[in-house]
Amino acid sequence: MLNLLRLLLVSSLLQCLILNASQDSKIPSEDEVVPLNLIVLAPESIPYHYYNYDDASVVGTSVDEINSHMQRANLASPTFRIFPWKRALYLANKQPKTLIMPLSRTPERENDFVWLKAMRETFFSVYSLDDTPLTPEMVLEKNISIYCENAGIQCLLLSKTGFPEKFIKENHGVSHDNFLDLALSGRIKYFLAEQDLVETGLKQRRLPLNTLKKVYTLNKPVSDYLAISKNNEPELINLLIQIFEK
Repeated sequence: MLNLLRLLLVSSLLQCLILNASQDSKIPSEDEVVPLNLIVLAPESIPYHYYNYDDASVVGTSVDEINSHMQRANLASPTFRIFPWKRALYLANKQPKTLIMPLSRTPERENDFVWLKAMRETFFSVYSLDDTPLTPEMVLEKNISIYCENAGIQCLLLSKTGFPEKFIKENHGVSHDNFLDLALSGRIKYFLAEQDLVETGLKQRRLPLNTLKKVYTLNKPVSDYLAISKNNEPELINLLIQIFEK
């Protein structure tokens, strides 16, 4: 498999070298780590992908997982960058050699992206300091606002379960961590978030896991992927598919 990957890679590099005469024309040997100059964009999400201020790098379990695949194929690690989710999605659609994670796989997006690797299943719940169960009828009756990160799929899923759209407050550039602080301080009462991230945030603050209660849980988990736009070169896409098949 590795020999096949290298043959495909060399073929792709040859095409690039022909089109870019100013580039170094040396073809990498089997012992060299080959740079593909890939960029992976992701929102900050501890422990999966987040900015490490100690050495100005992006780290996390998902970062390690992707790097492991690249190293096994003798390819250089991508450059990881933290962006707000909506901006990351825009850039992944516009910039070549730009991947995005986590991207929820939905029918609306199915034909626009190549789904390289399933990263995890995400469970979403509405959280509050109050443990009273929440229903769509209660939201409508009491004019209750539910805040969610403007990441498209989260707010959409909540509205599809019957919650009135006018009470679902999409927030640009507000992270799970921000919602956690807003809820703990009493500035907002309800917010939609991933279970894993809420638990991680409470542990970091040394608070009991039951400080925030799940008052409504979406029935089905969301499958999140590492993905790349189909606008990229077919040779690159085919190579990445083979790298992440293993």
